[in-house]
Amino acid sequence: MDATVFILVIVSGLLHPVREVLLKHNAYPEGLAFAVMTLFGVFSGLQVLASGQEPWAALQVWPAVIVS
Repeated sequence: MDATVFILVIVSGLLHPVREVLLKHNAYPEGLAFAVMTLFGVFSGLQVLASGQEPWAALQVWPAVIVS
């Protein structure tokens, strides 16, 4: 297993419970949920750039998703 993948899996596993605790103890969970989704978008974009993948490759599966 690539070290980058291993680190991403471990960090993801650690961040999930932190997110749940933050959402539970926050007076405005909608804002926090928006912040988490924004960070997810930023980090996933950085991961695509770091790995050298085609950012628009995911759009190629939409015709199959719509048909199914």
